[in-house]
Amino acid sequence: NLPLPALDDDTRAALIEAGRNVLAARANHPGQSLADLYDPDYMPTDLRAAHLELDKVADVAFGAGKWLKDDDDARLQVLFKSYTRMTGSSEV
Repeated sequence: NLPLPALDDDTRAALIEAGRNVLAARANHPGQSLADLYDPDYMPTDLRAAHLELDKVADVAFGAGKWLKDDDDARLQVLFKSYTRMTGSSEV
């Protein structure tokens, strides 16, 4: 688990809702394993959309200042910096 930064109530609620939407989208596909669900070539449209919304909220919540779209390298840098800030550790 990744530690959460201090969040205002609206951001916290949006993050929780987006996470619940990911879980709900997974539940729409009970016969598929996580490996099947997250195969980039076959990921269900509803799950992909739920993750897109989660990314939008999480990018800002963890300090990106904006949605990072498909820039996974930038997203990782934001998450690593946030982790370092919150834990005081340089070990990631």
